[in-house]
Amino acid sequence: MLLESPVQGRFTNLMPPLLNALAAARDRGAAAVWFTRSDLVWRDPSIPATMRLLLGERGLVPTMRAP
Repeated sequence: MLLESPVQGRFTNLMPPLLNALAAARDRGAAAVWFTRSDLVWRDPSIPATMRLLLGERGLVPTMRAP
């Protein structure tokens, strides 16, 4: 799945159903790539991530890897 700013931080009531649907899809073997410009969404620990990357002048840079 490819998600590009799906809620843009404006619709906080949509976040729980979105995360539940995302978790269900991942449990069935789906992969997800989520693009966001929102720092609040990007740093939200309730959004599970295998890896978080930051796009900079040198390309994608890993900033966090899940254990």
